[in-house]
Amino acid sequence: MVLELVAMELKVWVDGIQRVVCGVSEQTTCQEVVIALAQAIAS
Repeated sequence: MVLELVAMELKVWVDGIQRVVCGVSEQTTCQEVVIALAQAIAS
């Protein structure tokens, strides 16, 4: 059996601004998405 990991983009709205988190897969946790968003907002 071959498992194929498909990376997707997750689009979310933060403070009225659309943000895109790239590289999201079925194995990506909510915590990883929140951390990525927090890092993007901080920069």
